[in-house]
Amino acid sequence: MRYIVVTLKANNPTKSDYYVFASDNIRLQTGTTTSPPTDNTLKSAIAAGTSGSTGTVTFLMSQSASSFTLEMLPRTDTTPAATQATSNFQI
Repeated sequence: MRYIVVTLKANNPTKSDYYVFASDNIRLQTGTTTSPPTDNTLKSAIAAGTSGSTGTVTFLMSQSASSFTLEMLPRTDTTPAATQATSNFQI
């Protein structure tokens, strides 16, 4: 196993603060394995109208994996609702 550390930048152009729950809303997938983060340094709230908030999200993944999909899960508990977003990358 190895740690994969992903650095994220968050923008919140809405008029409402956005509360980040990385363990509930972010996943890393490789093949048929999908894992929640083991750690993160994202702020717990992204203030309304801000941009450029950064943090890292850490995942424990298979040593042999080299192709990943970062998944930001949908959230219907926010206004406006956040749709699912994905990003593929390789190491």
